[in-house]
Amino acid sequence: MSAELSVLLVDDDEFVRNTVAEQLRTLGAARVEAADDGASALRAAAAPEQFDLIVTDLMMPGVDGVEFLRELALRQSGAALVLISALDESILRAVALLSRERGLKILGALRKPVRAEALARLIQPLLQAPPAETAAAPAEPGAAPDEVQFLRALEQGELRLHGLARQRLADSALHSIELRLSWPRADAGALPHGRILALARRHRQTPRLLDQLLALGTRAAADCWQQGQRVPVTLGLPGAALLRLDLPDAIDRQLRAAGAMPELFRIGVPEAEMPGDSTALDVLSRLRLRGIGVSVDDFSGRISFARLQRLPVTTARVDARLMQLGGRARGLLEHAIASATSMGLGWIADGVESAEQIEWLAGQGCEAIQGPFTGPPEPLDELLERLRRSAAAPEGGNAN
Repeated sequence: MSAELSVLLVDDDEFVRNTVAEQLRTLGAARVEAADDGASALRAAAAPEQFDLIVTDLMMPGVDGVEFLRELALRQSGAALVLISALDESILRAVALLSRERGLKILGALRKPVRAEALARLIQPLLQAPPAETAAAPAEPGAAPDEVQFLRALEQGELRLHGLARQRLADSALHSIELRLSWPRADAGALPHGRILALARRHRQTPRLLDQLLALGTRAAADCWQQGQRVPVTLGLPGAALLRLDLPDAIDRQLRAAGAMPELFRIGVPEAEMPGDSTALDVLSRLRLRGIGVSVDDFSGRISFARLQRLPVTTARVDARLMQLGGRARGLLEHAIASATSMGLGWIADGVESAEQIEWLAGQGCEAIQGPFTGPPEPLDELLERLRRSAAAPEGGNAN
């Protein structure tokens, strides 16, 4: 179980708060913070300490649950959410659907009284060991970086791109390379990609970070191809990128300036942040017209199928946490695979740890794998040098 799961519990009923808080602690939550209304919950959610999970009631005085969720969507919250209420199930379903369409990661909805076993089923993926990216990063002692530190990192170019090699399942050759941000810090462990994007959201610096990320990513893609690795390169972006109408032109212009090939460039956007409005459809369509592929990252199949099906995406990278589920919970992974397959998407399994998992994935039609089995993200120059040596090995060594 994760030793880091942090939960915000929002309910105006003290008995419910105490009961559900105890259930969460029993299930393995390391920190549970409670709020008795939507307004105080919004203040708590804005604090530097991030929450992995928010469990919220809908019927509350002042700021109600729907208003609370709307504000979380505007803030582009990356927390997973569980809705609880004594209201009719049709209302719960409607609010869950609305929240998913606004880009929130809704794990599910439960009617009160909340049963511990039902809550456990919904939050099971969050209670597993963290994804490979988090596990590979050094520990982070001390407080999270504040706004001044983050702005200095942007201004002084402290952010770096690491590369993650993906292995083709059919023949174990190099399939593609995923680019992820890393922030090496002398006084603490390096911050991984997802944490850096979350910091940008918190400090309202997403547009500035996006500009820097695109510049770094297009140059890195050109480096990969110029050093002989003619495979697709995927750059992970925040969902807010798809609300920039100039994104297709900006990527195309920077790729051509770097001498790179648009047809081998991909962007990846987390499923929970994938917008479904007309602006996103416009941006995605124009990216595809330029030959740029689009991956749905951390895919679990939980957002509206109808919404995702209308978007011209090409690939799904299955959420790494799903690979670590066993027994009956394996159904979550099978659901994600079935969802990707039904939409005609090629899919990549993240978080792969063993040969046994690879054997199972081969029977499911998996295209490529990444995770502990293939190696952690590493500085791009080191990755390219390793791949070059591997390709030059006398026996035609493995690309990974």
